[in-house]
Amino acid sequence: MRRARNRITRLKRANGMWAEKQEHIEQTAIEYFQDLFTSSQPQSFDDALRFVPKKVTPEMNQFLTKPPSNEEIHQAIKEMNPDKAPDPDGITSLFYQKYWEVTAKDVIAMVKHFFSMESLDTRLNMTNICLIPKTERPRDMTEFRPISLCTVSYKIISKILSNRLKRHLPKIISETQSAFVARRLITDNILIAQEAFHALRTNSMCKAKFVAIKTDMSKAYDRVEWSFLQALMLKLGFANSWVRWIMLCISSVSYQVLINGEAKGKILPSRGLRQGDPLSPFLFIILTEVLIAQIQGAEADGRITGLKVARTCPPISHLLFADDSLFFCKADVLQCAEVLNIIKSYGLASGQQLNTAKSSIFFGSKVPQATIIELKRTLSITKEGGMGTYLGLPEKISGSKKQVFAFVQDRLSKRVNSWSAKLLSRGGKEVLIKSVAQALPTYVMSCFLLPQDIIKKLQSAISNFWWSNKQNSRGLHWIA
Repeated sequence: MRRARNRITRLKRANGMWAEKQEHIEQTAIEYFQDLFTSSQPQSFDDALRFVPKKVTPEMNQFLTKPPSNEEIHQAIKEMNPDKAPDPDGITSLFYQKYWEVTAKDVIAMVKHFFSMESLDTRLNMTNICLIPKTERPRDMTEFRPISLCTVSYKIISKILSNRLKRHLPKIISETQSAFVARRLITDNILIAQEAFHALRTNSMCKAKFVAIKTDMSKAYDRVEWSFLQALMLKLGFANSWVRWIMLCISSVSYQVLINGEAKGKILPSRGLRQGDPLSPFLFIILTEVLIAQIQGAEADGRITGLKVARTCPPISHLLFADDSLFFCKADVLQCAEVLNIIKSYGLASGQQLNTAKSSIFFGSKVPQATIIELKRTLSITKEGGMGTYLGLPEKISGSKKQVFAFVQDRLSKRVNSWSAKLLSRGGKEVLIKSVAQALPTYVMSCFLLPQDIIKKLQSAISNFWWSNKQNSRGLHWIA
């Protein structure tokens, strides 16, 4: 049933025409990714990299570039999820984990050949693109989320490199980037952002003078320019051999697109990071160091003024979580134009593209209407913030908490009601409750205290599902 529901029967082409035949659908998807993964050929990176400092020490480089031991290779395989979707050759990491004694010799030889000879067989880097629907009935390629299914052989190498890199990320990545760095939490960004949003609404020093700009980057991973990433890593101080290893991993890839279960086409990209490659998240947050450095440089020069939620607090000019960016500056044309120029400069070099349709501006509650209109025109962003979400939670937490957090109850009720209670055993229900139903409100509750009325309704929805034998039925609740 799921396969039938997810089957692609028609796609809208770039020219607006519909592709309905299988071969036309395949061609539409292949052309879309070929265009997406084609480099824009950026030329000079001097302006974009001028504020980036050297952060990688000789000791870090010595650790990053040492030859891998047999134990390190085996450990990388043991850490891989055995149940991940199979790669183009149909083998999962479970095969290597279970039959390590048989495969160890060949796997170790393959990995050590990569590190010593800086060579990778292109067949090991063949990747299938799996299209995950974002909507109920996707009809456009932008309504799919592409996930890369890399070969396990390649992932072993990538896992070793990423394990080494993440150990030193806290010293390389700025504190304002919270994603994928040890001991940094998404809740840090949420709580700081909520304080800033509250100050924009109520603080007399902020509500008439400041704005928050929330930006969305279109296809952020897919547009990363390899040449810029290479120049950035060298500027940060990474060893030449390390940079060559990374570039070999990301540039030797070839793609096929899975259309209705069949791998089609052959795409040779010239840019982009794969969502599914263990290295990609870490390489992407390294890329955002350029944006952070430019914002910090502008703040140091007085071209941007960060928001202070209290007199003794440090100013906040930016918060990042992977590609989710939030900027704070004064509500005047010069400072907003400076933020936009920095984003454009970063985008021209890195390949990132600002999606103004999904970006928004959160104005202080006392910013004049004439200023609001002028700043919207300057930034080319028409959507106002305040009623949207930041990192999955409401931007505005005020007034009735029952209304603000009603979405948690609605989300849980929809999920529970979608499960057919009569077809599930007690064990099946228990698994769904523990792994899904109880996990849904956990993220919100890690940041905010939910009203007791909401908590009771959440408990009631879960209890009804547990005791009922029919869909949307309460059932008889037994008490021990």
